[in-house]
Formats: sequence, C-alpha cells, structure tokens
Amino acid sequence: MDKNLEKEMRKIEDQMWREFRAVLQLPDAVPPEVRLRLLHETYEDEVRDGHSAEFHRLFPDAVNLIIPCSRRCPECRILPWCDYAREQFSPDDILWMQATGNYPPGGRPESVH
Repeated sequence: MDKNLEKEMRKIEDQMWREFRAVLQLPDAVPPEVRLRLLHETYEDEVRDGHSAEFHRLFPDAVNLIIPCSRRCPECRILPWCDYAREQFSPDDILWMQATGNYPPGGRPESVH
C-alpha cells in the first residue's frame, strides 16, 4: 500500500476516534483508495449530522461502530467486496447490480422486501 495513502487513512481514523469515538468497519478487501474516500465521507457526515454526538449522549462509554450497510446492495459502493452480498448473490448477480443499479430479476433477498 502507498505510504501516503496509509498515512492519510490513519490520520482520518485517528481523528474519527478522538472526535467521535467512532470506527468505520469495512471488509478487509475494500481497496485503500475506496476505504480512504469512505473514511473522509463518514467523517464529514459525522461533523455535519452529529450522529456520534447523540450516540455518546445516550451511551457515554460506548464505541460507535459505523457499518455502512443498508442491505440495499445495488446502491452499495463496496458491493464487490461485501461478505453479505457474496452470501446473498451469485457473482453474476453482483455484476448485474453494479451495471444496472437494480436487483437482478428474481434475485432480491427476502430480508430487503
């Protein structure tokens, strides 16, 4: 991994921890460039929306584990690396969702209806 990319990821992860006591949990297979972009977006969302502040008001000693999974796979930016998607869909279905932004015909899991 590129040293500058790794350094920037650590910086934003540390900042999220210090400011929000929050950790973004992504599958290990997510490429560093995508991981960094999602870290930045998550940090900006936390600053803008204050979700972690409310979480810590209710649970002062807890860690806010942020898992970016809505179970709406066609919209997901980590779809190719997602364990949930690989358990629910075939590789062809995942390619279909990436290409079309929709579930494959007859391929929507029951838990998302």
